[in-house]
Amino acid sequence: MSDNGSVSGASWSLNGKDQGKLALNASGEFSVSGLNLGYGANEIAVKALDEAGNAGTSSVSVTWSPERTLKIGTVLERQEGQGVEIPIELESQGGVSSMTFVLKYDPVYLAEPELVWSSEMLGVLNSVNTSVVGELKCAFSLGGSKSVSGGARLVSKVAFRVRSIPEELESALGLEVLEMADTDGNTFEASTTAVGGGAKLQLRRVKGDNNGNDRLDV
Repeated sequence: MSDNGSVSGASWSLNGKDQGKLALNASGEFSVSGLNLGYGANEIAVKALDEAGNAGTSSVSVTWSPERTLKIGTVLERQEGQGVEIPIELESQGGVSSMTFVLKYDPVYLAEPELVWSSEMLGVLNSVNTSVVGELKCAFSLGGSKSVSGGARLVSKVAFRVRSIPEELESALGLEVLEMADTDGNTFEASTTAVGGGAKLQLRRVKGDNNGNDRLDV
């Protein structure tokens, strides 16, 4: 930073959230370590003030594309009583042999979860733990020297029944990777993230239509 007088202070923000003041050296330079970027585009803005109160700002957009991303795929809108399918996808450069992750959902709006693994994820271990309401703890291990192919790959699909809702809404779906490892059992410590999503839920169009097929069944 520079000024024809002197810079009195500086601050910065990440994706619109204030991150506080910046410490400047004698040359007006600064650095920030341990920066945690979010998946996709990140907007970093810096603001400087001089002794007269004049302000100058500058911003830059930084895109983080991790090597491994577990995410919610495209979810189609569904109404009360219908089933909604949640695809879980892995984008990677390959080499993932095992993974444990948690899918979090709101049991007030979604019920009766049922997970089906994709054919590529079927290995020596496939498990789903439903003991905690609102969570599915899932794990797979392909075993041996097998690993998931690179690119975008379907991990599994989770089907829910949409419960009665007070109004049209989007029910949040959270994802958390607990562990992801290669064929030697080495855990990937860096460049790995999980991205949640949401399911858009609609009110039933016909009152008394319990299965969401837009008619009354007698």
